[in-house]
Amino acid sequence: MSVVKRSETKQTRKERAADTRRRMLVAALALFTDRGFSATTMEAVAAAAGVSVQTVYFTFGTKGELLQAVYEHAVLGPKQTPPHLMPWWPRADDGYDITAAVARLVDGTLELLGRAGPLVWSVLADDGVRARYEYNEQLRRFGYAASSRAPAVRFSGYSRKSSGSGVRPTSGSGSSM
Repeated sequence: MSVVKRSETKQTRKERAADTRRRMLVAALALFTDRGFSATTMEAVAAAAGVSVQTVYFTFGTKGELLQAVYEHAVLGPKQTPPHLMPWWPRADDGYDITAAVARLVDGTLELLGRAGPLVWSVLADDGVRARYEYNEQLRRFGYAASSRAPAVRFSGYSRKSSGSGVRPTSGSGSSM
C-alpha cells in the first residue's frame, strides 16, 4: 500500500476558509473606506472578494457584523495580534527609559491608526453606524488607559533631570535601579 503525501501547496479547508474571510474583509474595508458604510452593499463586497453574497452573509450574518469584523481586522493588523500583545505596547518591566517606552507607544499607535483611520473617518460620516464606532472607541480608550498605567507605575518616583537625557530616581523615592 502506498502512502499518499499531501502537496505542500495544497491548502487545508481551514486555510481556504481563512483566505476567503480575509478577502472579504479586505474588500469590505476598501469599499467602506471609498464609498462609506451606507453606500456599500453586501453584493458589492461579495463581488469585490470574488465570492457569492450568500458566503458573505453566512460568514458575517449582517452588514453591521461585517463592519465590526472589518474594524477588528484593521486594528489587529496582518498578523491579527491584539494591541496589548504587540511589541510596542508598554509594560511595567520595560526598563527605566520612559522616553523609549512612549516613543514605541506612539509609533505603534500611528501604525494602527494608519490601518484603521480611514475606516473610522468613513464610519464617523455615517450616523447609522456611529453607535458601533462608539463601542470600539470605548474599547480603545480602555486599552490605552490600561497601557498608560504600566509606565505610570514603573516611573512613579522618577523625574526627568535637566542635566541628562535619562530618567533618574527622585530623592527619597526608595527605588533602586
